[in-house]
Amino acid sequence: MQSWETGLPICPSGEVYRFESYYLRGKVEIVRGLIDGILRPETSTKLTHILYSCTDCRACVEQCYMLSGVDFLECVRLARASLTEKGVVPSKASEFLENVYRTGNPFGYDQEERAKFLEGLGLEEFDGSQEYLYYIDGVEAYDQLARNTIMAFTSILKKAKVSFGVIYKGVECAGNEILSLGERSLFDYLAQKNLETFSTLNAKKILTTSPHTYHALTSLYPKLRDV
Repeated sequence: MQSWETGLPICPSGEVYRFESYYLRGKVEIVRGLIDGILRPETSTKLTHILYSCTDCRACVEQCYMLSGVDFLECVRLARASLTEKGVVPSKASEFLENVYRTGNPFGYDQEERAKFLEGLGLEEFDGSQEYLYYIDGVEAYDQLARNTIMAFTSILKKAKVSFGVIYKGVECAGNEILSLGERSLFDYLAQKNLETFSTLNAKKILTTSPHTYHALTSLYPKLRDV
């Protein structure tokens, strides 16, 4: 199934599973069925699998919004929020959310491991005297590929003599994926804790190497408080 505007595939999950229910049009009809009470997600794991197969790539928005004026991705997000309220969440997503709530990262790792990694790089701990806070959230500090990015980026900052620091402990996940999965209350909790940390540390300028964190800080957090 392709966009009538660009001729490109609209939905990755549709391309993978090849059933119309996994494409945009099918997901919209599922959302309509949930709103009308025709479909009951608690009786079908297939419905939750379809809605959570969405990758948030925004292809549907970019390719179809100009013609329809509807943010279809937001429809899917709201449907997932409704499923979360009902406690109907795939086991992997539930484990992800539980880990973030307990440890501040989706892997469930202790923050001591994060601190050891950052200390090993010889990075200053941010105390408000540096110009920039390099914010490394709960995913980057544990993923090896992201760690490579952190090492390369901090090496560039040092060579450029940029004044920056990092937070060793007490950092929460930025929450971008949390909101995407439909757990609004957990996202609000994480965002407020991070905003309080930024305020306490008097962080005026924040750097990040994560596109997900960037989106959370620039597009999601401002809706809660001026950032």
